[in-house]
Amino acid sequence: MIISVLICLTAWSSVAAACKCDDPGDYDLVFRGEAVSTFTESHYQRERFGSTNTQFRVIEILSGDTYERVDVHSDAPGRCGLSFEQGGIYVVYAKRYGNARGLFETKDCYGRTKTVTDRGR
Repeated sequence: MIISVLICLTAWSSVAAACKCDDPGDYDLVFRGEAVSTFTESHYQRERFGSTNTQFRVIEILSGDTYERVDVHSDAPGRCGLSFEQGGIYVVYAKRYGNARGLFETKDCYGRTKTVTDRGR
């Protein structure tokens, strides 16, 4: 029994440490925006397996094309993703996600996406 638990813990820690990202290079979009809605694609164990799509109202474009609203895809926090709270103000560094206009992705290892306040311009 103890050996089984140790094997499971070892396997789990390797999954948790498996958060790897390619160098994003240049970001396609950097903006300050308000998270207006969040949709989790998988409600089953979201913290480890689900991914989230968050729609942002763009307050200010810092780099990239002009948008009023953008959708940002992110994996679950346990898989290099980020969580965004509705109503939160964030500076988001993102890459294009697929071919749809206004659809981007961000990851924890992009390293710069952060929560801000309106006073933190």
